[in-house]
Amino acid sequence: MRVVVVVCALTTARRAAGATRRAVIGFDVGTESVRAGLFDAENGEMLASQSVPHETRFPAPGYAEQSPDDWWRGMGAACRG
Repeated sequence: MRVVVVVCALTTARRAAGATRRAVIGFDVGTESVRAGLFDAENGEMLASQSVPHETRFPAPGYAEQSPDDWWRGMGAACRG
């Protein structure tokens, strides 16, 4: 299973010269990790990315479980990464 979440909020990313640009953050919640990408809102250039692993539990044969709380924490950690 794969869940892709795109946050449609614009943020401001600082350039080395002190100028700013508008950016969009997107998340990919996969089976092993949450990945975040920061993209330039004007040209789509990837400015940064971060991945945070999360646990998958196997309580019985044929069953796999993940905690949405882990996804949420992973999204926050990936943004701060």
